Amino acid sequence: NLGESPPKIIHVTSPKVMAVRKGAAHGDMLYSADGYVTAWFMWQLQGDSEAAKAFVGNNPELLSNAMYQDQRIDLVPESDPAA
Repeated sequence: NLGESPPKIIHVTSPKVMAVRKGAAHGDMLYSADGYVTAWFMWQLQGDSEAAKAFVGNNPELLSNAMYQDQRIDLVPESDPAA
């Protein structure tokens, strides 16, 4: 359980997504978050709208995935005057 976000994560000013897989140690995330990492890069680098649904829209898939906890999605940079 992550509890509160580590300060380094909070102060990242670029778009960010964070989630903790239930029962997984930090090092295990390299192997268990693969689908979300792939979706993030497909969306960000290829503009894949289907992959984007994991993170955006009325019901981002990551936020309702029961295998994860402490999910946070912050796609608007804090320094963005339009925010």
